[in-house]
Amino acid sequence: MSKHLWILLGLLWLSSAAKAEYFTIDNFRIDIRVDPSGEIIVEETIDVNFLSDRHGIFRKIPYRYSLDGKTHKIKIRKIEVEGWPSERSWDWYFLTLKIGDADRYVSGPQRYVIRYKVKDAWLFEENHTEFYWNMTGNQWEVPISKVEYRIEFANSPKLAEGDYHVYTGSQGEQGKDAIIHYRGGAVGGQSLRGFNPGEGLTVAVRLPVDYIRRPTEMEVFLQKYGLLAIPLSLLALIFGLWWRHGKDEKGVLMVQYYPPKGISPSEAGGFIDDSIDNRDLICLIPHWGANGYLEMTEKESQGILFKKKDYSFKKLKDLEGQPSSYEQTVFSGLFGGRTDVELSDLKDTFYTTMAAAKTQLKWAIKERMLYTPTSRQLYQVLPFIAFLSIPLAILFFIKEQIPAGAGMIVLAIAALILRRPMLRWTTNGSEIYQHLRGFKEFIRQADKPRLEKLLQEDPTYFDKTLPYAIAFNMASEWGKKFDGLFTEPPSWYHGYYVGGHYGSNFGSFAQDFSGSMQEVQSVFTSMPSSSGSGGSGGGFSGGGFGGGGGGSW
Repeated sequence: MSKHLWILLGLLWLSSAAKAEYFTIDNFRIDIRVDPSGEIIVEETIDVNFLSDRHGIFRKIPYRYSLDGKTHKIKIRKIEVEGWPSERSWDWYFLTLKIGDADRYVSGPQRYVIRYKVKDAWLFEENHTEFYWNMTGNQWEVPISKVEYRIEFANSPKLAEGDYHVYTGSQGEQGKDAIIHYRGGAVGGQSLRGFNPGEGLTVAVRLPVDYIRRPTEMEVFLQKYGLLAIPLSLLALIFGLWWRHGKDEKGVLMVQYYPPKGISPSEAGGFIDDSIDNRDLICLIPHWGANGYLEMTEKESQGILFKKKDYSFKKLKDLEGQPSSYEQTVFSGLFGGRTDVELSDLKDTFYTTMAAAKTQLKWAIKERMLYTPTSRQLYQVLPFIAFLSIPLAILFFIKEQIPAGAGMIVLAIAALILRRPMLRWTTNGSEIYQHLRGFKEFIRQADKPRLEKLLQEDPTYFDKTLPYAIAFNMASEWGKKFDGLFTEPPSWYHGYYVGGHYGSNFGSFAQDFSGSMQEVQSVFTSMPSSSGSGGSGGGFSGGGFGGGGGGSW
């Protein structure tokens, strides 16, 4: 054996000796009473002798076990520690009792009495019911000089000599260094030798198959899946509410050449996808341009290394009639009493105007009563259901109610998926929505002969429909369909293009213009950067329920 290995073994022995010298267990007595319901009442009396000053002991009691290839979880309740302060903590496998006073040291002989009740700690075999209990636990860090035990069974079941066994030694051993007997309805006995750290004593008792009432298949099912009824019931409720209050009749898609009258491009963009996006307000720029309220000019200047691009807006007149609140907010925020404004001057300031206008646009759509009141309320409630489902799912997972936890996750997803379909249109809302769908479909499929005819009827057709294409996020696609039909961009837009016109490739303008609108959107929504940063049947010793171990602190 090498020198280094001897040194390592020596250090391990010293470490073990250091742990052992804190205290010893002079006597470990376990009194168990099994009541007719199958509940197990446990009292542990642990007599220790501290060899140095310590605050007390800690006792680790497992509540999750792997027996016969199955995972069992017992319920531990009504935990008491007699005469000493104690703290409880739970991890995935153990209940840990920290017994003693942090402000006081003890030494010499001390007694600790621990009481608790246990449920679901039975093994139900085909022809018998088994009580299988690790009396001391095999995870004590100190030697145990003596073990005494007594298990009192209600109704004094008839037991033959081969129905009860005791096992001693380390985990998995089948030592017989203990006495076991059955007298007066109680199995009892004591150890015949002391136990080293890691050794313990286990008792197995074979009882009649009907000694305690076995849970029915339905009870086992409900215990495992009963809480699944909560998400399933809520899911059924949500689906039922959607079927009654949110399900819309599918209309026949009819192509429309114009947007619906009285619906602005902003409202069209917000309504068709039920989402208020930045482009739903950016589309007001070409909308105002087409109606003679402003002009937009692309400008270039020479920087130190590269050319710099900017845009300017010129107000031609104030908004006429009774503009909607969101239009007035954006228009006033854009010019603010000025006639000319540079886009770069709005950087990091205009975002507050956009936020206010988004809220106003949302309310403008709501005030049109395009959705039924009940479906609108359900639409608003569903996100809260989804939000509350997540912590409930986590709680169920912690409690090992896996099906119920998974059900809550499904409920959250379903609530979010059904949120948009939950909205049911009014008669007017349905007509507007179907009209918008038809117009959006035309933007996608329009052919040149039809566009030529529309331009003959109204030469400003492109100017009037471009804002809607922007709101639908289809501006570039819409512009390309006008290749060969235009040579110049709209009169209100002044940009850089070769020779003063785009020739037959009008789609290039559409692509350039889409880029311009992206730049406008970027500036309109830019925010100043914030400062600061964050940081980052055959038994064995150690088998059965009960068990655990402990140490001192």
